[in-house]
Amino acid sequence: MTEASVDWRDAHPSDEPFLRSLWAATFGSTFAMLPEPLASQLCSQQYDMQLAGYRQRLQGCTVHVVQRGAEPVGRVILAAEPARVEIVDLAILPAFQGTGVGSEVIRRVLAEAAGTPVQLWVEHSRPRARALYERLGFVEVETSATHARMEWHG
Repeated sequence: MTEASVDWRDAHPSDEPFLRSLWAATFGSTFAMLPEPLASQLCSQQYDMQLAGYRQRLQGCTVHVVQRGAEPVGRVILAAEPARVEIVDLAILPAFQGTGVGSEVIRRVLAEAAGTPVQLWVEHSRPRARALYERLGFVEVETSATHARMEWHG
């Protein structure tokens, strides 16, 4: 039996519960030592602030739900400009990390960029993500205390 294909679609308001649960699954461990309902409230606030920050900084960014077959398994946020495409955020449910979903999403972004440079930022604390980006041809072009900016030039 073959694996279901990976695709994405525009996020809709009805996706909000999934997107919040995805954020909690991928970043919520930050609040794990806090009691409920405080941990859930902080997690929800952080999700709201992150998305608002992306939309303010990158007007016109698009939010997509990543699917394997019909099942939502992640999100990708993209900002496309004439001179570059930025992968603003890529988050995959932990159960699907390491299964090729992220690679397929990035390969599609690179194919659709059609030779336009593609940029992203990766946290230094995420070496598996960085290794994936390097395998796909991204190189570090800038670094800060917490992140590295990487670029791909087809």
